[in-house]
Amino acid sequence: MIIAYGFSCAIYLLALCTTHPPAIGIAAQTQHTSDQSKPPQLFFQDLQLHPSPLPSYADLLRAVDQIPNQGNEDVKATVRSVMAALDSSSTDVRLYAALALTSIARRPDGASLLADRLAQIGKQEDAEDSRLQALPAEVFVELRPHPPTSTVPILVAFLRRKDRDTSAQASAVFALVRISPEDAAVRSAIHGFLMRSLDSRTLIGTVNALGDARLDGTKLAADVIPFLENSDSGVRFAAVQTVSRIGGKTLRDAATKLQSLAATDQNPQVRAAATNALERLHRTL
Repeated sequence: MIIAYGFSCAIYLLALCTTHPPAIGIAAQTQHTSDQSKPPQLFFQDLQLHPSPLPSYADLLRAVDQIPNQGNEDVKATVRSVMAALDSSSTDVRLYAALALTSIARRPDGASLLADRLAQIGKQEDAEDSRLQALPAEVFVELRPHPPTSTVPILVAFLRRKDRDTSAQASAVFALVRISPEDAAVRSAIHGFLMRSLDSRTLIGTVNALGDARLDGTKLAADVIPFLENSDSGVRFAAVQTVSRIGGKTLRDAATKLQSLAATDQNPQVRAAATNALERLHRTL
C-alpha cells in the first residue's frame, strides 16, 4: 500500500503535541484539575510559571477550544501569553503554544492579531526540534482572511537553508505554494529544494504540495514530470496525482509517461492513478 504523505496543517500541528506525549501522573492530573475551566490567557500564563509537571493534553485542548469565540480584548491577552510561552526554554511549552497559535491564526482576524508577531514566530525556524522548525509555515498558511505577503521572505529564507530538517522545510513548500505561487523567489527556492537529495517521505510531501493549478505552465510544474519515473512507487504515485491536479499543459506534457505507467507500472495503485489522470486529460481535450 502506498501512503502519499502530504502536509496537512491541522494534522501536522496536532502531531506537534502528540508525537512525544507528556508523561502525566496522578499528582500532575490533580494539580492541573483547575486548568479545565481556565481561559486560555490564564492557562498559558500559568504554564509559563509552572511548566512542570505539564498540563494534560486534554486540558490544553479545553483552553485552545475557547480561542475562536474570545472577544477582542481577551484574545489579545491570549496572544500575549501564548507568545510569551513560545519563548520558553521548554520545548513542550513551546509546542503547546504552537497549537494555540494555529487556533488564533484561523480566526477571521487571525492575520491582524499576529501581524506584529510574524518575526517572533519565524524565529522558531532556528530551533533544534524539527516540529518547531515547521511551526512558522504551519501557522502562516492558516492566517485569515489570508496570509500577508510579509510571511513569504521568512519562509523562502528557511527553505534555502541547508542546516534545517528537510521534512520541516517541506511544510514551507506547502505554505508557499498556497500563499504566493506566482512569486519568482518562491518558485526559485522550491526548485532548488526539489533538486536536493531528499528522502522519499520528504519528496512525496513536497511533490504533493505542488498540486496547484496556478503552477500550470511554470518550471515548477515541469519539475514534477520527471518524478513519474522515480524508483520509489510512492513518489511516482504522488507525481501522478500532482500533475493531474495541476492539469492543463502540465497534464498534456505528462501524457506519454502516464500512458506508460497506466500500462506497465508494477504497482496497481500507480497504474490506477495514471489511468484516472489520463481520463481527466481526455475529458479536457
